[in-house]
Amino acid sequence: MSTTGSPLSVRDLTRESTAYVAGGLRLESVAASAISGSEPNRIRARWIVLYGTIAIALLTLAMAAMLTSETVSDARRLSVLAAVRGNRRWLWQHAALSVFLPIAAAGFLATLIYFLLPTAISTADARLEPSDAYATSAIVAALVIGAVAAAVSVRATRTTDPLAVRRG
Repeated sequence: MSTTGSPLSVRDLTRESTAYVAGGLRLESVAASAISGSEPNRIRARWIVLYGTIAIALLTLAMAAMLTSETVSDARRLSVLAAVRGNRRWLWQHAALSVFLPIAAAGFLATLIYFLLPTAISTADARLEPSDAYATSAIVAALVIGAVAAAVSVRATRTTDPLAVRRG
């Protein structure tokens, strides 16, 4: 409680307590357990969005690596047919359908679910608000990683000599 009658800043008190006591102090108001939208929760919520964005990007990278590997393997097998037909454009079509489309679809589906889930769990006591920044970063990450993975797939396949592919 402030001696001047003005409200105290939880953020400033937390910073000061961390500076004086290793690990900081646990600061609570009288009714802190009953208030779910308190200042410490808002501070932590900002970090959760960052951690979620990093996790989505890492999962998307893993998915891109797996799909690129499979696509290059398939494209090397099919490159003999492409060499016979004289059509090199099929590599981009194959990469778009095998790499870019699944990654982009997963990004859009995850964003859609991210916006739909809070409607199912929101009650009169608690309301979860989806972050537009998080949703935008998830879609952008999926599109960029999908495009780069498709380009890597095409480039890796083009360096393959189609006549050197083993049969069997």
